[in-house]
Amino acid sequence: MSWAFAVFALALGLALWSSPLPVYADGLPDQLAPAAPFPLVLDESFEQDFVAPGVSLGRYYMITANGPLVIHALSVDLARPALRIDTVLSDDHLISKGETVSSMAQRTQAVAGMNGDFFDIGSTYQPIGMLMHAGALWRSPTGRAALAITA
Repeated sequence: MSWAFAVFALALGLALWSSPLPVYADGLPDQLAPAAPFPLVLDESFEQDFVAPGVSLGRYYMITANGPLVIHALSVDLARPALRIDTVLSDDHLISKGETVSSMAQRTQAVAGMNGDFFDIGSTYQPIGMLMHAGALWRSPTGRAALAITA
């Protein structure tokens, strides 16, 4: 069975996709309209790639008043029964040697993956924010925002 995992991508995605802008058939808008304090967008182009049935990757190339910017967005159709969202820990441990997102995706046979938290880079590699994994609370909430996805 194929599946995808994403964490904060959907929090961003829900805000972006609710825009009244033109939207492609799979849910990604063909342009973004970020409000201030986002820098003024002077030029923008969009590319989209098929990843798997119900999953696509979009790239927004922007020239802003503050310089160039590339935004990557993952669209996941949660109505497809073969797809699921899950979390993965670096090396399957809270404290680890560190692992790339591509390695975690490959190891878990995910079709897509994205870094969902800041982490203690160069030391313990543990996530800094709240962490739920396999239905259990691994790190307590902090003063930061958190996203929870349930059945």
